[in-house]
Amino acid sequence: VLYVCGQVNDTNNFSLFKQQNMEIIVSKSSAWYRRIKDKVVNADEVVVWVYSYELFSVAEKIKHIRKQLDTNIYLYVVHERCLIRGVEVKNGLYKKLCSWINSINTSYIKTVEQNNELLFMEQAIVELTETHLNMQFQNISDKVLALPYFFEEVSIDIENRKKIITTMARIDFPFKGYMIGLIDIFSRHYKEYGLELWIIGAGESEGELKEKIDSLNDDVRKNIKLLGNIEYSKIKDILKDSYVFVGMGTGILDAASVMLPSIGVQAYRYECLGNGFFNENPGALGYMSDKEELHSIEKELIEIFKLSKEEYKGLCYQENSAARNYYGIDKFLSKLESIHKGDKKHSLGEIIGYKINDILGKLNMRLHKK
Repeated sequence: VLYVCGQVNDTNNFSLFKQQNMEIIVSKSSAWYRRIKDKVVNADEVVVWVYSYELFSVAEKIKHIRKQLDTNIYLYVVHERCLIRGVEVKNGLYKKLCSWINSINTSYIKTVEQNNELLFMEQAIVELTETHLNMQFQNISDKVLALPYFFEEVSIDIENRKKIITTMARIDFPFKGYMIGLIDIFSRHYKEYGLELWIIGAGESEGELKEKIDSLNDDVRKNIKLLGNIEYSKIKDILKDSYVFVGMGTGILDAASVMLPSIGVQAYRYECLGNGFFNENPGALGYMSDKEELHSIEKELIEIFKLSKEEYKGLCYQENSAARNYYGIDKFLSKLESIHKGDKKHSLGEIIGYKINDILGKLNMRLHKK
């Protein structure tokens, strides 16, 4: 297994990959294709998973060099902006250029869709992508492939859990801005329910998070723990001792795997907004469409700390059951095997659009800063 990334910004996953004997290739440009070319050219079968339009365009070169050999490429959209350029760009001219190239890219993306190579992690991401690109995908239910997770059988001491709210994420604002709102909610209720707030993670916005915590009074601050990056193998031990998890993404599945209730929250918000406990909306791991009724998770936090022991235990089992039914790896593989690939070729206009997009990609960081 080869894992290609632009930079190592998650030391937990990096060490875990190495333990699984995965080869990690760090490359900040399309040069990654040349670095893996010799390794894949004559392999019996090659499956490539990428998460953005640009990466997919490069990955298609692998299919070309392997000719008739078995090669499957999937564009797995895990984020509402994976197929869109320039969402946050403020430079007027560049923003117009991004809008134009997005309109060109829709044709390329349509071809990928028709070949059944386009998949989405969540229903909400499909809807958000359609809104941004002003396009509609066909047979959406066939394109949503929930993130696979391997659930082990566990024995958890639920009854002796401490009143700890745990959240875990790369500290990157505004993407994970919900942490600010969570601290505000915690500040209002920590004393009444005897709570602690544990924050696992690190990132470029860590200074902003610390400023927020430092602005609180001493009594609140001493009940908030910044744990930094924790080895993945040790994270579940922390979750087992917690009472509720607040966050998004695979952290919710890690929590469910140890029968810890979760409240999913919306990305790109400084308020801590969600739409209920995980088992009520198992298809949302942090990307909730505008069609959903979002509200402050203060409601669920108060509710969970008022549950009786038996009610809490029942919630724990519901969370675990929902995760297994929706994200179990067997279900993922079964659906993947049912996908029949097409062979529609890209038009000349689509290829030219990709070339322009590639140039924009190389200029993106410099122009974005302006």
